[in-house]
Amino acid sequence: MRAAGASQDDIQLKIADFGLAADLAGVEDGKMHEPYGSPEYAAPEILKGGPGYGIEVDLWSLGVVVFMMLAGVLPFSADDLGTMRRKVQNQSVDICFRQTAEQWAQVSAEGQAFVRSLLVKEPQSRTPCAKLLTSEWIDTEAFRVAKEEAEAAAAKAAEEAAMIAAAEADFEEGVRRTSRTASAPLAA
Repeated sequence: MRAAGASQDDIQLKIADFGLAADLAGVEDGKMHEPYGSPEYAAPEILKGGPGYGIEVDLWSLGVVVFMMLAGVLPFSADDLGTMRRKVQNQSVDICFRQTAEQWAQVSAEGQAFVRSLLVKEPQSRTPCAKLLTSEWIDTEAFRVAKEEAEAAAAKAAEEAAMIAAAEADFEEGVRRTSRTASAPLAA
């Protein structure tokens, strides 16, 4: 996404909220048992409570974030937490898209499919990360060009670093030669 008239160099997008983050690496069964996160972005299984949940909740949250970025509103909004919880748990995602149809009319079918693949009530049915990266919406020409540009910039930086290292080695060798020459006795 890019604002009208903005160049790619003008845009910086950062999304981070680690205030309620949890590391599943040390968890015995690989599932969290306490609710973490902001309710507006919480997956249905967190709001419902129950035996535990895994990384699939992050996929749901990503879907909420992308929905908001593309539509300008949260998919499940309400004036109170109880109503919002009921909507997340019971309301069809299709209703969210219909309520924001005007905004979604400007989003490609691939973009809509991307979001829909994340806002799936059944956690195991959400599209896994690896597949998201190869989705038609992400794997577009613009992303490929950006990736190629980043790879070319990294290769150029590596080449420049190698040239600097070679120049430093040449300089050090020159200093050694000079010091050897300077310390050698002069012929009479």
